Amino acid sequence: MNALNFPIGVKTFDVNDGAAQISFNPTDVNFVSALYDLFAECAERYETDKDKKFENNTAFFEYVQQRDAEVSDGVDRLFGEGTAAAVFQGHSAHAMAEGLPLWTNFFLSVIDTVPEEMSKQIRASKPRVEKYLKKYHR
Repeated sequence: MNALNFPIGVKTFDVNDGAAQISFNPTDVNFVSALYDLFAECAERYETDKDKKFENNTAFFEYVQQRDAEVSDGVDRLFGEGTAAAVFQGHSAHAMAEGLPLWTNFFLSVIDTVPEEMSKQIRASKPRVEKYLKKYHR
């Protein structure tokens, strides 16, 4: 059987010194859109939760576990089953680090890869396209 193989732009990234690995194409508009949607969804819930009152610590802990499950489900939908457990390393996705919840730090790290990779790919496309235009131009 004949086969065509071509690059699809998927990059693999080590997360927190190899605690996890994630793979995605930073220039894939569908992926980036889903990432932004998940980020906005989590941010909206986080803002809503700031004013929430709990009758006791047990109610608070149960609620945060529910929110963690929602974040983990979203991360696993984007990157594959088990990714959230590996990325957050058993910590609550709502634990704080440098003033932000872990889920925020993770999403921002992923989002930060997009502009750099997009620029790199745009710079690489022109010479490649010109090569083929020269070769096949009539």
